[in-house]
Amino acid sequence: MMLTTERLVLRPWQEEDAESLYRYACNGQVGPAAGWKPHESVEESRRIIRTVLSQPDTLAVLLRERPEETIGSVGVFPTDAPDAAGEPEIGYWIGRPFWDVYKRYQTFCRNYSGNRLYRIACGSSSADYNWTEVMMKNLDSNNVDAIDLHYYTMPVWPEMESATDFDDELYYKTIAAANFSDELITRHSEIMNRYDPEKKIGLVIGEWGCWHKVEEGTNPGFLYQQNTMRDAIVAAIELNVFNRHSDRVVMANLAQAVNVLQSVILTEGDKMIKTPTYHVFDLFKTHQNNEAVYCYTQNENMSEGKNAPMISVSASVNEKSMTVTVANCSLTEEAAVECSIFGFKASSVSCRILTNEAHSYNDFDCPDRVSITEHTAVIKDNVLKLNIPPCAVVECVVD
Repeated sequence: MMLTTERLVLRPWQEEDAESLYRYACNGQVGPAAGWKPHESVEESRRIIRTVLSQPDTLAVLLRERPEETIGSVGVFPTDAPDAAGEPEIGYWIGRPFWDVYKRYQTFCRNYSGNRLYRIACGSSSADYNWTEVMMKNLDSNNVDAIDLHYYTMPVWPEMESATDFDDELYYKTIAAANFSDELITRHSEIMNRYDPEKKIGLVIGEWGCWHKVEEGTNPGFLYQQNTMRDAIVAAIELNVFNRHSDRVVMANLAQAVNVLQSVILTEGDKMIKTPTYHVFDLFKTHQNNEAVYCYTQNENMSEGKNAPMISVSASVNEKSMTVTVANCSLTEEAAVECSIFGFKASSVSCRILTNEAHSYNDFDCPDRVSITEHTAVIKDNVLKLNIPPCAVVECVVD
């Protein structure tokens, strides 16, 4: 398929495009903002053309006056968003020298047939606060609905570490890296608040999750990795962070759903298993459509010199119940939790828990090694009390 406009040509990628792809994909401002690391060689770009960009729904972008080089990529995919499942979603990136054409591009993206486009501007990678500052100075809420932020939990970047073989020190570094998402969102939000105090422009966490070394014997371009209780604790920390910042965070996309990075599902032929991260999402699902409420936690760091607090928590309410999700991030200490509840009459509580040793994971020989079980808590005088074992995530629904 080839599409031609007055200024652009969209056509399938070819291996001969490797040099021009590398020319723009090696820029440290391009890949991280789109969720992938900068390319390190022409050969790497050629491999990515073969394994990723050669898909039929992905096209190279060229200027008509410069048909000898690609300047970006665009794809149309069915979205998996719950309220728009199966509807088309456009993803694209453009080389850094051509970013000034965004305003011209978005004017051609219009609403048709009762559908309303949700425009997300390419935002910062991690702690690039200057990017957010410059973007917010120039964005108009009439032309954009949200700005993107990408942050992966990678405790020893640029090195890659095993998903399953880690010591206690690396575990706590991972937990500290996950907690850093709270600082990131806070600081990016503070910049956005100065230019958009009415919060018309949302913050989208375009990609988040743990990025480990691929499993031995798998295609390195497919980013297949196992998923342990360490990943489950990271998921709980970050979901709690997103809940607490829900006044600004309007979307947060785990990367990715199946067989890639911190997946919720792993498959092999006709077999399928649920990862520990899947079960964390199950524990958090009762927050959906609720209203976030303020939480304050008296907490202590578990590891000296690292921002790794023992407890992570968020809470939400609806007309009938309150949901509290709590993670005990310690490898060794049980947490005795007392939660005073204000402004909500509590009479009963039900709890579920996900817990196991930090290295535990589900595989095709033992698909339910890590799974949710019932847990016990008590409510008395509007105080919720429960004990949480080490390396555990708990959901409490208070009625």
